[in-house]
This record gives sequence, C-alpha cells and structure tokens, in this order.
Amino acid sequence: MAPTILKPKPDLIIDSGDAFYIENHHKTNTIVFGWAKREYAIAPGKKRLVPFDVVTLCYGDPRSRVGQILSYSDSTGSGQIPDRNAEVQRLSVRYGVYEQGMEDIKHWFEVENRKLIEDDKPPMNDAIWHTKVTTETGEEVMTPLFDHSGTSSNYGYSEATQRSDDVATMLENLRSRIDYLEAQKDSLDELGGENDDEGVEFDNPDIP
Repeated sequence: MAPTILKPKPDLIIDSGDAFYIENHHKTNTIVFGWAKREYAIAPGKKRLVPFDVVTLCYGDPRSRVGQILSYSDSTGSGQIPDRNAEVQRLSVRYGVYEQGMEDIKHWFEVENRKLIEDDKPPMNDAIWHTKVTTETGEEVMTPLFDHSGTSSNYGYSEATQRSDDVATMLENLRSRIDYLEAQKDSLDELGGENDDEGVEFDNPDIP
C-alpha cells in the first residue's frame, strides 16, 4: 500500500533520508556539528551537506507540529516526529537558556552571552543564529529553532500505514537504518565532505 501524504498540500515533502545544506553566514565564526562520531565544520561563507539527523538534533524536526506526535514511514524506515513544543523545550536546554527561555531561544541566548561577557567569561559561539538550512536545490527549510510555533511553514512526510512492534521487524528496521547511514556517509564524502573540512562556498552578501 502506497504511503499517503498529509493534507493540506505541504510546502515540501521531507524524507529523513535526504541530506540538507547548512549555510554559515557568520562573518568570523566557524560552526561545528557532530553526529555519529563525525564532525561537520562549516567556515564563514561556506555551506556543507549534512544528514537530516544533524538538522533535527541542532535545529529541531521541521516536520513537527504543536500538540501532535506523528508517525512516519519513509526511505529510512518508520519512526515518530515529536511534538513541536517538546522540540523547542529540548533546544532551549541545548542552547543554554532552559525552560525560561523557550518563548524566544535566540533572544535569551543573546542575554546569556551578554552576561558572560560582563563577567569576563568567554561567550558561547553565536554562529548558529547566522545559519540557514536548505534543501540540495536551495529551498530554505524553517525549523523549530527559528520558528517555535511552526506557523511559517508546512512540511509534509510519508505517513506510516501500519504499526509493527514485533522484535524481528524492529531489528530489521535497525539494520536498514545502519545500512542507510553508511551509504549516506559514503555519498556525503563523494560530495566533498572529506576533501574540504569546512564546506564549500556560496554567494553570501553578509561576508565581503
């Protein structure tokens, strides 16, 4: 049975097996993401392909919706998309502002950084707020980190058509996931991940 697509018609169908570009528009700071024992460093004015898992970890799942826990089944297997509020709460902890900063993570991150500077302590790297996530074709993807409520985007996905909880199915899905990650690593390496440790250039008007 073919998967169904959520209604209303989404802006973009996201498959968790896709790779996405992260652009670094910061003028001076390199940003480094880590996933599966690998680092993805992106220098100012550069962009780099990363697995979707990096996007969900550091920016939140763009498919998430407020008040809903959703199930999907795509090229990587089956899984769940967390509630968007839970994603925002997790990100508030990740970026050091905790629950009191959930309503505007970027604002409270900047407040915390100013406190660190006033106390003569090194500030946190603020490059994350100068990044942009895009598809391989250049379409920007809005994430919970920048769009807490999800009102500025509507991303679709392939719905799970059945529930499989038996151990054999879970193991098979895990094996498929491992195979997918290994294949994706090889693909990212071929696309320049190993040859340039800080990404490839893009047209960035913010950096002269």
